Amino acid sequence: MAELRTKFCHVVLQAERVQALYNFDAEEEGELSFTKGTVLTVLDKPDPNWWMGMDTNGSRGLIPSTYVKAI
Repeated sequence: MAELRTKFCHVVLQAERVQALYNFDAEEEGELSFTKGTVLTVLDKPDPNWWMGMDTNGSRGLIPSTYVKAI
């Protein structure tokens, strides 16, 4: 039998981190609440106004892009 080999390509992406400019209280399911100064990781930008973010506790949800700045 021929030995089957699998090659893995490891890609390291620089995560985009942002800091909250204001407090945000989630109003709908799927949104992520945060307070001013919170550092979030941007996971996806499905819409110019709403990005998928993750806080340092691993909670995920949509965040308003106008409430954060790149760090």
